[in-house]
Amino acid sequence: MGSQAEIKAEYATRLMHVALQVAAAAPSDRQQRILARYVLLEADSAARWLGQWQEDLADSTATRDVARAAKRSLRTFRREYAKQKEIRDRLVARRQAAESGRAADLRRTVELWRRMTRIGAERLCKCARAACIALGSTADLAAAVDPARLDQVRVALLKTRLDPDAVYTDATSYAIGEQNLLAATVTGPLGRRVAQINDVHDQLDLLFGLHELAEEVDLVGLLLRSALVVEIDTIIDRTIGPPPGVPRNRRDGVPLISLLDRGRGETGFDLLSQFRDEVVPVPSRVNLRDLRNRVAAHLDTQLTLGEICDTLEDLDVAALFRFADVTLDWLDAVARSHVDLGLLVIGHRQLSSLQPTGASVRAPFKAAQVVDILDSPFGSIVGGGFGARGTGGMMGVVSGRARRPRVSWLSGSTEGLSA
Repeated sequence: MGSQAEIKAEYATRLMHVALQVAAAAPSDRQQRILARYVLLEADSAARWLGQWQEDLADSTATRDVARAAKRSLRTFRREYAKQKEIRDRLVARRQAAESGRAADLRRTVELWRRMTRIGAERLCKCARAACIALGSTADLAAAVDPARLDQVRVALLKTRLDPDAVYTDATSYAIGEQNLLAATVTGPLGRRVAQINDVHDQLDLLFGLHELAEEVDLVGLLLRSALVVEIDTIIDRTIGPPPGVPRNRRDGVPLISLLDRGRGETGFDLLSQFRDEVVPVPSRVNLRDLRNRVAAHLDTQLTLGEICDTLEDLDVAALFRFADVTLDWLDAVARSHVDLGLLVIGHRQLSSLQPTGASVRAPFKAAQVVDILDSPFGSIVGGGFGARGTGGMMGVVSGRARRPRVSWLSGSTEGLSA
């Protein structure tokens, strides 16, 4: 049995390879990018524990030469991870602003999203594996995931993939220029927060599509459980802020609840306050953040790998998905009750009045060209190559949300919460 550093480094590296294979099984480009993010989620732990493993070997005269010989491979991995670490920090482990201004942030966020490629993830996995081997690992860290499990991934995500013959709304940060999406964004600090929450909503939708795989306790299941904890913690953080005593990111500013103008929808503000106080009170937020920090986004120094895996295996996955579902229902009710939140968790709603363009479109609102608009409050931009009909279609969807709540994952109901 190796040291905890060795065991944790191998585990994190193995999960990187599992995430890579799961991402490759996804049928659409967006699904692949969302899942490839989890390679970076585990890469941080790999980097940390590979470094500790190398230090442990260097402390013993019997293994000092191995530690010295492994420096080059470890340095190569760290260099490769450094190239992608901003993606992890902004789009994976948390959902944070990449720049201070709305326009600059949107531009940089899209750049980071497009850099999240399968090729980059593969390169990172190879470097991590090479570092493990250099330190003495004999484990098959790149072993193939059971093909039956990957088929499950493919089949499950085919059911949730957007129909290529239809047009959908999309108010995430990543819709710019994507084919058959009517992209929309709110301007100013509030718009940034809405888009960030929508990004996490999109990621949670995908994870729910894989909920049956997350119920298992193999490596695929443990990866998905870690991802689910991180995504839930992020959407709560973006909505009502971190637990008391946890500093917030200065560049990002305050959470959604602190950005709302009560005069433009007091019912929406009251609903969000009720959600904060009754659904996710402080003790729940503290416990969620602790779970994220110790077994999901990181591998805790005080816990053995066995204890970390036991904690993940003991999670009530169905309860976590129920909580995420309820959270989205509350946010949907808030959106239907506040003038400025018409795009919040709007998801992908099909627009029967529009037909696909049949080709990729130019970015409908390039941040560099509309800086003044994006940086100002109380505005919105709609694009996607569909002209005035697209704008009218989006306005119709937003104005009709009061009559059309989101469809709950678990009940399939569109009753929603009372707005």
